[in-house]
Amino acid sequence: MLVEHNGDLFNCPHHMSLGHAVSEDFSMHRGLAREFRARYENVDFLKAQRMPVGTCAVLPLGGRYIFYLVTKSRFYNKPTYKSVRDAFQYLKHLLVELKLTQIALPGYICCGLDKLSWTRIKQILREVFAGPGIVVHIFHI
Repeated sequence: MLVEHNGDLFNCPHHMSLGHAVSEDFSMHRGLAREFRARYENVDFLKAQRMPVGTCAVLPLGGRYIFYLVTKSRFYNKPTYKSVRDAFQYLKHLLVELKLTQIALPGYICCGLDKLSWTRIKQILREVFAGPGIVVHIFHI
């Protein structure tokens, strides 16, 4: 299920884990990724997981998790809809495995600097997270 909210992703309730898109090189020097880097650091820990495109690195953080969806290989590349779908499917697998039922994602994920279509990304989210079990909260500033 997909629920959209107006508000700051970083002010979402603490029981929700957070996710956002990154490159496999974990550069995170532009856009929202820069804010994640500044807030949560641990870049060496994330790189050490060696997660390829289409998967997620995970940062456990005091009762919640931060998921780094790897959607492209280098910061200057653009993701494909397939790599984004694969990363969402991997995220869903991790959420089920960790028995998490709620994830908060930024509005227009993969659509700002990555220039993908929000309409298509939203459709992919709906397809991947269809059915009961996991609620995806999208936060638009």
